[in-house]
Amino acid sequence: MNYRAVHSPLGKVLVFWSGRGAEVRVERVFLPRPDIADVLRRWPEAVERGNPKVDALCEQVARYLRGEMVSLSTDLLALDRYTPFSRQVMLAVHAIPRGQVRAYGQIAAAVGRPRAARAVGNVMARNPFPLVIPCHRVIRADGTVGGFGGNVALKLKLLELEGVHLAKRGFEI
Repeated sequence: MNYRAVHSPLGKVLVFWSGRGAEVRVERVFLPRPDIADVLRRWPEAVERGNPKVDALCEQVARYLRGEMVSLSTDLLALDRYTPFSRQVMLAVHAIPRGQVRAYGQIAAAVGRPRAARAVGNVMARNPFPLVIPCHRVIRADGTVGGFGGNVALKLKLLELEGVHLAKRGFEI
């Protein structure tokens, strides 16, 4: 396993990848967090190494986190490791335009499972590719922020970076 660190104003993002040449695949993306060093300890065999395709994605992530308009591609993501439903959800979330949000139920309807809002929430709670699959753009039906693996404060920062300002009703931040 290999990784690249992306340094940003919000902290360090880690992009784990595997493969060579045309077979390069991004396996996981870890958001900035206080215990980011623990992530590396969980994969002692991981080596920080570059690859032109991964480097290009990392540069796009860095630009996004600086507030620039970029389009993050799913081309390198190891989506084939996930169920068809999870892939559908991740691709539907990827399609949410920057600066917009969708409710879990709207994503469920978009993938043809209108009663599966909770299942969509479960997929987003385990999203292995945050930022590229922008789960921070998925909110509760009542317009409140909802949960987020990186923490609610980071979710709000990402949304504000995109120009979205949500009511914080019911949340302590």
